[in-house]
Amino acid sequence: MRFQPVAAAIVVVRGVTGAIRSRPKVFAWVAVGLFAVNLFLPLMVLSLARKPVDLFTFNPWLARLPEWLSSEVPWSDKVAFLSQMAIAWFIAENPIDGVEWGFIIDVPSLARFLLTSVLFGTYFALWAHRRYALKASAMGSTAAGRGA
Repeated sequence: MRFQPVAAAIVVVRGVTGAIRSRPKVFAWVAVGLFAVNLFLPLMVLSLARKPVDLFTFNPWLARLPEWLSSEVPWSDKVAFLSQMAIAWFIAENPIDGVEWGFIIDVPSLARFLLTSVLFGTYFALWAHRRYALKASAMGSTAAGRGA
C-alpha cells in the first residue's frame, strides 16, 4: 500500500478537530492561559529581577489605524508596516542612563503568542481526548472480563 500524504493530512485534521470539539474547555483554558503567560511573565520577571515598570502606553497611532487602512496607500505598504507595528510598550526608567529595560508588544509577538497558544491548546485537547478514550476502553474491557 502506497503512502498518500493528502489522505494522511485529512485523517490528522479530522482527529485534531474531533479532539478540540470533544474537549473545548481544555483547549480554551490552555490556550488562554499560555497566551497570558507569554504576555505577562516577561513583565513580572523584569519587574521583580530588575526594576518595576514606570511607564505603560499603547501606540497612540492606533486610533488612526482604520482611517489609514481605508486610505490610498498601496496594500503592500500597509502589510509591510502592520507586520512590524508596535502595539504597546512597557518601560522602566533609570535616572542615570535613561531606560533600564523595555518590553514591546508588536504584531509579530502577538502572532507568535497566538500560534504557540493554539498549538499547546491543541496538544492538551488531544491528550485529554486520548486519555478519556483509553479510560473508556479499559473500563469496558474490565467490566466484560468480570461478566457484568
